[in-house]
Amino acid sequence: MIAHPLLDLTKKGIMWYWTDAQEQAFKILKTLVCERPILAQPDYKKQFILHMDASAYGVGAVLLQEGEINPFKLLKPKLHPLTYFSATFTPMERNYDVYERELLAVIKALDHWRIHLG
Repeated sequence: MIAHPLLDLTKKGIMWYWTDAQEQAFKILKTLVCERPILAQPDYKKQFILHMDASAYGVGAVLLQEGEINPFKLLKPKLHPLTYFSATFTPMERNYDVYERELLAVIKALDHWRIHLG
């Protein structure tokens, strides 16, 4: 939702423009990316955990691993983000039912990380 004004600039046939809406979206995203939780480096000895969600228009996903150990040991270690992924669905993919969009979100995220993380 936040990036929507910026995503509009990537559409074919759209004249590139920068209004207050794009400037505000850019500033909010820049702030959110720089705030905690800060990304961690992957530890290939630990299990990877994928959290994702699909909407009618796209997918958002985060790849996580267990972070610092809780000294109280009553609680599980916190999950720490390694990387984020988002993509919009094509007009054809938007016609998929909710289960197909959720599965497509998993496939797109895993394919993205397979290419970028090796």
